[in-house]
Amino acid sequence: MRRLLVTAMCLGLFTPLASAQKADDITEGGGLRDPKPTEPFGDPAAGRPLPPGAFARLGSSRMRSRSDYSNGLQFSPNGQRLIVAAGRDDLWWYDPTTGKTLHHHEYPARDIKCGRLFDDGRLVLFHSRNVGDKASYFVMRFDPSTGKVASDDAVNITDVSEAEFDSRATAVAVVWNKTVTVYDAKTGEQRWTRTGGEKLEHAPRFLADGAKLLVPGSLGTTTVHDAKTGEPLLTLASPNGERDKWAASEASPSPDGRFLAASGPHDHVYVWAVASGKVLHRFDKQRKALGFTPDGRRLFLAGPDESASIWNVTTGKRECEFSLPKADKATLSPDGKRIVVVLDDAVLVYDVPASGPPTPSAVTADLPGLPDQLRFDADGTLVGRLRGWNGWAVWKDRKPQTHLLRPVGKGTVVGLAADRRQMLSLLETEASVSGPDGGTAATFTVDVAGSSAHSLAALSADGRTAVAAHNDGLTRFDVPTRTSTLIRSRFKDRGAGTAAVISADGRTAATEGYDSVSDARYVEVYSLTTNRPVREFPIRGPLDRMAISPDGRRLAFAFITNSRQSNLEKNLIVVDPEAGTELLRLGPMAKGEDLRLALSSDGRTVAWHMSSELRIYELLTGQLRARLPAPKDDLHGIALAGDGRTLAAAGPGWPVILWDIAGGVTFHPLSAPPEWEAAWAALAKPDAMSAYHAARRMVLTPVEAAAFLKQKLSPTTPPDPGVLAKWIGKLDAPAFVDRQQAVKELQTFGELAVPELKRTLEATESAEARQRIEKLLTASAKPTPEAVRTIRAMEALEWLGTADAKAIVKALAAGAEGSRQTQEARTALGRMK
Repeated sequence: MRRLLVTAMCLGLFTPLASAQKADDITEGGGLRDPKPTEPFGDPAAGRPLPPGAFARLGSSRMRSRSDYSNGLQFSPNGQRLIVAAGRDDLWWYDPTTGKTLHHHEYPARDIKCGRLFDDGRLVLFHSRNVGDKASYFVMRFDPSTGKVASDDAVNITDVSEAEFDSRATAVAVVWNKTVTVYDAKTGEQRWTRTGGEKLEHAPRFLADGAKLLVPGSLGTTTVHDAKTGEPLLTLASPNGERDKWAASEASPSPDGRFLAASGPHDHVYVWAVASGKVLHRFDKQRKALGFTPDGRRLFLAGPDESASIWNVTTGKRECEFSLPKADKATLSPDGKRIVVVLDDAVLVYDVPASGPPTPSAVTADLPGLPDQLRFDADGTLVGRLRGWNGWAVWKDRKPQTHLLRPVGKGTVVGLAADRRQMLSLLETEASVSGPDGGTAATFTVDVAGSSAHSLAALSADGRTAVAAHNDGLTRFDVPTRTSTLIRSRFKDRGAGTAAVISADGRTAATEGYDSVSDARYVEVYSLTTNRPVREFPIRGPLDRMAISPDGRRLAFAFITNSRQSNLEKNLIVVDPEAGTELLRLGPMAKGEDLRLALSSDGRTVAWHMSSELRIYELLTGQLRARLPAPKDDLHGIALAGDGRTLAAAGPGWPVILWDIAGGVTFHPLSAPPEWEAAWAALAKPDAMSAYHAARRMVLTPVEAAAFLKQKLSPTTPPDPGVLAKWIGKLDAPAFVDRQQAVKELQTFGELAVPELKRTLEATESAEARQRIEKLLTASAKPTPEAVRTIRAMEALEWLGTADAKAIVKALAAGAEGSRQTQEARTALGRMK
């Protein structure tokens, strides 16, 4: 089966889901419905339904599979049917004229050698599977009405490297080493065999009428055989003694069998007249022949840099040129009316007019691929990077229309500013920042060879600062002035980093580092205000993923470790980069389970996709806030909205869905005073799920919620300096009872004593005092139940966003210095402006 790839501009669809659960009980553990994986989510042929708890879809399931890659596809001869082999074991039948999914089948075979799709929907596959300790070959036939296997018959065929059916699937041509053999496809009876001097590495090709068989050799020649007798008819060779090696998968005969086009290794394509063996044309700077129109008059070619062109075979002149991402993987339907591409899970279709370039079909998949990264910007806009398409999808206000952006120049897109006016792209060791319409690009050098381009560099939300991992630290690039600065790592023998992230405000960045002397890995944090490294966090294995909150207050990173059983495992850590404290540690978990992570922009939660579940953790307590069922296949990207209540995920077949992280639970307003008091009590409990549900119920009645929380919350008051100094002074008192009493009294001050305790710790020489201060500081780092309740209540006020709610948060922000409540209120107030 032949692989084809193309792209299209498209619109998304917004489909609500009406499913809900009830959650009236907000006591500990109340209102929860532990979601369980429910794969498969509905009938595949009908399109992928939303999973439980999801409330909307961006993009439709039209012309999409359930796998994020394709092994190949094939048209029927009349171009009215299309089949895609997706993932490891899925076959998808489509009608490319309507976009309808006809059938879906999970086939047991793992090694398909070739296939043939007929106009009536019949499909025949030639495949192998192990029977005992030996590979055996079978011909599998599918019922066109159901898409299910009708028969799977063993054939007496051995030693196959490449194979091809004739047009009726009655014969199969097989190559092995230097031999080509044609068998009866039903019985396996040998019809003829020929052995030559060249090794045969590529699949043979039957011409459309089945009368001739093209057998390419490894030294740049193709022999044309009589398909019935095996007699060699002529040899096609490159002219002027050139010994080009062109692969059979890149050789394309015209439907009438008169011409053959094939590509060489030096970006040129030859066209031969099959009858005479003469070269008619050589097209330079072209990488692959995509196919001929049925009359053989027009030839479609893939060029460099995702370009394609149409050529007149008679005159050898180019008719037109057009953009075609993944052009060297594209092909033309047998009827010459469509070009198709598979990007991730999406089958994208171009209609081919009688003249001029192809145009996007109305039935194409409506998002060109799957976003491998998602993010919510401050204004609520959802942005996804389409790595295969090399551009961006943008959804404003969660509305259905999808806006697609691509850079005009070369390079892999890695960053997009919040106003969508600046893009960051990487091409080998050069990074450039430019607008979607091109313009004058600002460029700087990236000094890390062999790193993954999609994570090597990052762009701030305002588009003014770009960063990239560097062998000696971090490269900072100021876009307006076009100046580049190397911020050197603290480690002199630092190895190459593999990833870089930057906060939305452009003030904090982080990259992976490797100390070659101590063989230690770490995540290093840099201040872009002072251009200095400020912190490093050790990791016990290679970095897998990294994310930073918009304000730089939270940094999450996952890394891979090797267990005692020699199994690779993944771990997740979330830290406060400024304080240097660890907020959450999860894992290890099996590496086979895919991992995606996202931080909410308010820095309160982190989402982690593990196997068949999405988990959202509250960073304040490290407790599980929500869990959602997720597909067992990979999610390509996830993102948490600014308030942490909505999660976006990209996955095969959807393509992007929105979840309420409560998982489809229906919340009812609080009414009687006892319900409000129960909700207030739930906010202080360790169970983060119950507390979250309580807060969600509170905000359903904004006026009442603001009035209730105003009564319950008050700014922290600073401690009496004299009293605080008195008890700190007694930490090294001569009498043990006085020292113990000092500790007990200072514990009542909690975090309010922290600033003065830190100053004393730096100044004192008393070992007794230092020991007790360190214990007090450690104890104060963990928030008390009352502090937890207050911060959760402030989160609810931030959800409300009303003038009354803002006034309450403003009052809390005027509290005592050093108070966690005061700091959280000031941060929340900044987001509420």
